[in-house]
Amino acid sequence: MGIETPTLGLAFIAGLLSFVSPCVLPLVPAYIGYMGGRMTNALSAQAALASSGNRTMTLPGIASRFNILLHGIFFVLGFTFVFVVIGMVTSSLIIAARDMIGRFGGVIIILFGLHFMGVLPGLFKRALANPKWLNNPFLTMVVALLGTAFILWGFTGVLTPALSTIDFTGAQQIQIPTIAAIFTLAAFLLWLVLGGAFVNPGLFWTRLVTGIQQAFYTDTRRQMAATGNQGYLGSSFMGVVFAAGWSPCIGPILGSIFTLAASGATDTLSTGLLFATYSLGLGIPFLLTALLLDSARGGLKRLQKHMHKLELVTGSFLVLIGVMVATGTLQSLSVEATQRFSEFSLRVEDCGIGLFTGEIGLDHAGPCFSGAQRLVEIGGTAAGNFNATNTQSDFIFRAEAGTGLTITLIDRSKTIEPVVRLLDPTRADVPVIVSRPEPGADFNTYQIMTETLPTSGVYSLTISNLAVLKDDDDAAYSMIVRQTEAIETVAPSVTGSNTLSTITGAAANVDEAPFGLEVGNRAPDFATVNTSGDPVRLSDLRGQVVLVNFWATWCGPCKIEMPSFQTVYEERQDEGFVVLAVNFMETPEQINPFRESLGLSFPIVMDSDGSIQEQYGISSYPTTFLLDQNGVIVAVHRGPLLANQLSELLDEVMA
Repeated sequence: MGIETPTLGLAFIAGLLSFVSPCVLPLVPAYIGYMGGRMTNALSAQAALASSGNRTMTLPGIASRFNILLHGIFFVLGFTFVFVVIGMVTSSLIIAARDMIGRFGGVIIILFGLHFMGVLPGLFKRALANPKWLNNPFLTMVVALLGTAFILWGFTGVLTPALSTIDFTGAQQIQIPTIAAIFTLAAFLLWLVLGGAFVNPGLFWTRLVTGIQQAFYTDTRRQMAATGNQGYLGSSFMGVVFAAGWSPCIGPILGSIFTLAASGATDTLSTGLLFATYSLGLGIPFLLTALLLDSARGGLKRLQKHMHKLELVTGSFLVLIGVMVATGTLQSLSVEATQRFSEFSLRVEDCGIGLFTGEIGLDHAGPCFSGAQRLVEIGGTAAGNFNATNTQSDFIFRAEAGTGLTITLIDRSKTIEPVVRLLDPTRADVPVIVSRPEPGADFNTYQIMTETLPTSGVYSLTISNLAVLKDDDDAAYSMIVRQTEAIETVAPSVTGSNTLSTITGAAANVDEAPFGLEVGNRAPDFATVNTSGDPVRLSDLRGQVVLVNFWATWCGPCKIEMPSFQTVYEERQDEGFVVLAVNFMETPEQINPFRESLGLSFPIVMDSDGSIQEQYGISSYPTTFLLDQNGVIVAVHRGPLLANQLSELLDEVMA
């Protein structure tokens, strides 16, 4: 709802609401699988101790819940740590480190699963029972080869990493992950050689397996597992891994926090606290889930005769989760859910924050959450369409008393006959005036205006289309809502009419449209160069639909939206769509690694002195202007713009 500087309370509420967002859903079964596997493992240890005559290990209910809660807390702390680091430092090195955590951590999750299934202890027991297995030099060679492959892949994602790469400017760049992999590989091979794995493999592997057994599978460890007092660091590590394999849904609050971190508008401690508070808000439902799992402990105890089957199921599920984390599948699911259901995620946060802050009341909460009424920010844009069955759109927004209201409605199909109804916070009608359509080359423009608004609060806006549309007709529109100086008079009888006095809106044709930064204006022209030094001028792209995006490499939300731009660019460049990404005062040496890491192929141009940003009044990143084929601004978006949102806008502009 237009919140510029989020508070700790709003960050916490936003995190809490994010738990129901689609991008978090892939994490929930992974978390339940881990916590369920740990609980099953503890119950199995209790059963084993009971069968050996020790019946004192079953915990009272309160102690049991406290232990499961502690595991949840450590999970959330690990999750929060990585989330704060990634939010505060969005350099390519941190991005690479996150990918490494995902690959190495995924393999460790697989080992957790095999441990819960009883595969690892069984394998170690059989190995010690067959000394010939361990005294075979071939085993050392296999382990050396597999270890080499694992180290190279874990650090770099490939088995044949390059030591350096050439960027777009021809400069050579050393790959830090490759260097780290080489040092780690050297240490690994040196450990094998000095430990005698090649000279006396039987002794080396026997000592190693025996040491692992003593560390993880002794009776003392079994008692710790039975009481639940084992593995708090493991739970914290799982939180770290899951955070590395997750992409957050960026709503208004989190987007504002990312922008604060990127711009340096607040001190590092304050911004870090905002990230941590958001993450802890997100963690509360995970803690409640842990307690709900603990409530199922009694039912599991009654299934003790099937405990091994339960261990196999939970362990297998963890192995599957580990594979998904290691291969990046979990993060891909999170990103896909973010893009597919971004509107729902934004609506949940917008409506929840609006309800919490009093921006909307309980009477608006239901329609807002369901999408029956869409939230519009004053000064922001909204888009939609009418067809044969959908002839009405409903919006809500908070406006202040003492000023008037101006709504610019751009009819892209030139077939809409709008009727407008505006209700104030008391549900009383507010008189409005709707201009006759001002025809443009590719659209009609209506201006909707009011006299002085009677009170501050949430207003309801209904736009209906009187035009008769056929089944295959689609009347797309966009609009921007602004508070302005009130018009002098509005007759009460004009409410709902579209044939009243004309109010000059957008120009009758594109050439007469004024230059400006609002929807309906021609975008200011500028000339610059791309990262290779080739000249680029905005006006040279006339005839194409142009997305002008203002961004920087340190901008966290920019990194989130860039893959969406690339996806849509690849899909629709043949239709006349181009992305022009204007970087803020960075060098090609800073830009190109970022570009390569995301696989971006659309044009990136330089704003070395910040003059273009100043020309467009950019105050936060990312900010995006969408221009039609005539260079007229059709939408302005602040914050990350995802693929489905962009595709909907393009469907309207390119229809």
